[in-house]
Amino acid sequence: MHVVHATGEIDLETAPALRAALTAAVQGHPSVCCDLSGVTFCCAAGVTVLLEAAHEAARAGRRFSVEGARGVTARVLHATGVDRLLSGDAEAVRAARREKETPVNRSAAPGGAENRHAVTGSPG
Repeated sequence: MHVVHATGEIDLETAPALRAALTAAVQGHPSVCCDLSGVTFCCAAGVTVLLEAAHEAARAGRRFSVEGARGVTARVLHATGVDRLLSGDAEAVRAARREKETPVNRSAAPGGAENRHAVTGSPG
């Protein structure tokens, strides 16, 4: 399983970086999980990216799941039903977290606040 680790806020400005990382992961791996344990906020743009990745994986005959959502992010995923649609293998995600992470993409927030959202991937 390949795990994409998202951190910080997923909003209109940062969702494209997550979309790019998930698209590349789904195209290159038979099983992909998006680890949201480091995400502090996720709006509708983030939910859309997760659903697009799931649809792309399904079209390609691959698996996609989401794990680790907490706080506001967990509430958003629960309210939209995405948590039930995209639940995955929590043990595989924990194992991947223990592996060394390889940066996939980073974006900076407006006004110079760096690393508001970072996306990293771990081969699995």
